[in-house]
Amino acid sequence: MDVDDVANAPESDTQAGQGQGPPCPPHYYPDPSRRVIKEGDMMYCIRAPTSLDPWGIFIQQGYPVKGLDQKDSLKCLQDKDLFEQRLQELGDLKAQANAEQDADKDAITAHVKKRKIDSNGRAQSAQTSEDENVAPQRKKSGSAKRAQPDVQKKAAKANDFQSFFGLPCNCRAEKNAQAIVIKNLRGDMRSRISNAKKPRGQGSDAVQLSKGRLHEACVEVAKYLVGCYNHPDSSLEDLQNLIDTHGDECIRQIRHWLDIKELFELDEQTISTIFTGFQTYLRSHAQNVEPETRKYLIKSPHRLSCTKVHVHTQSALLGCYSGPHDVVAAKLKQDGELIEAEKVTRMPHLCKDLRNKKGINVVAFLTSKLTFKPMPGPFDAFPEGHIFLSCEICQGKKIDCNCTEWLDSVGITERDTFEFDLDEMVVPAHMDNYCFGQKPWVQGQGVLNLRRFTADENSEGGVQIVGLTKDTKDQK
Repeated sequence: MDVDDVANAPESDTQAGQGQGPPCPPHYYPDPSRRVIKEGDMMYCIRAPTSLDPWGIFIQQGYPVKGLDQKDSLKCLQDKDLFEQRLQELGDLKAQANAEQDADKDAITAHVKKRKIDSNGRAQSAQTSEDENVAPQRKKSGSAKRAQPDVQKKAAKANDFQSFFGLPCNCRAEKNAQAIVIKNLRGDMRSRISNAKKPRGQGSDAVQLSKGRLHEACVEVAKYLVGCYNHPDSSLEDLQNLIDTHGDECIRQIRHWLDIKELFELDEQTISTIFTGFQTYLRSHAQNVEPETRKYLIKSPHRLSCTKVHVHTQSALLGCYSGPHDVVAAKLKQDGELIEAEKVTRMPHLCKDLRNKKGINVVAFLTSKLTFKPMPGPFDAFPEGHIFLSCEICQGKKIDCNCTEWLDSVGITERDTFEFDLDEMVVPAHMDNYCFGQKPWVQGQGVLNLRRFTADENSEGGVQIVGLTKDTKDQK
């Protein structure tokens, strides 16, 4: 079963056995005031949808949005030198904005920490040995010290996995960052196997049950390996040759990596049978997967659920804004849209402040002219066509949520559920401890306006993340 088949399979199919959808589900819309990005995190961005058919038009294949569609997209984040250069550029722009703009305009400029200015008007670091945007290391707690042997064991397992399967095989992820991803994958797979419901009945065969669970784990590993090798500078053929060369040892390595007692009770004949299925599945998946042409991004197996809302000419939402009144008014004035700014000033109810007051995120716009705009800003007016809303409650769940509650309150009933495909990127070491938000979580922590940071020279093509790796310590 392909990744897309898993995502579209009926609930009864995806929940059978281990099947709980792709492992390591993201934490969507993490609160930027309570969540930093960490080395080895996965960052998720939406893709243009595989099917948007409100007017009978069908798009055959999903595709990356602008800013994520080029071979070197997000290189400014992955390359350390380019990352630091961009920090310096935005630091200089911030210093200039502070000198030239009034308080209202300054509130919507790039959120990069203030830097001291030298005699030539250039920004300089306030620290001597560290980048000023990087948070100081926090002291480890006693519990962290007590857990050190277990941490070392997990790291060793990840390193063994990488060494055996030839990872990293390209520039998409640094070795240490990818090791963290592998540790997260291992933790999720171990949890699924340990927590899986045992079949009822006295006749249940423990060996067959262990065989099925190891097979399912190997399928997930196959998907992960294909994703790693699906890269313009590496080769799926190399992966297949590697698997063919190692043979049954691939399954023994996966079993050793998982380190679950019941899986070691399987005999060699069973291991050989599982390898045959693993090898066949990996080859099939490698042949059917969409070839990746980008160096730093890949299509994610995860999807983002949301609510699709029709905005017609008489809709109460037409021309409204998702952001707070002061931010919208200031931006419109800065852009010279004085008539619209005056309208917003006279009619503050047009500004809904959905994220702060309702916990609702605007995922995308689709205009009546079929123009698709992903992750619009708080000062982008709702167009005629469709808007897509999502919140922390409605991710993949068919239940009432913040979105439906708010829509009911404003009398909007014309809506449907929808799912977006996602792209993902591994966070490198030099981005550790940064925050994408208005202010730092911890004093001294780096703050980035991601849309501004990733925009081109014309301030276009900037992207926004919709999710990060799930970490219970980072929940609100």
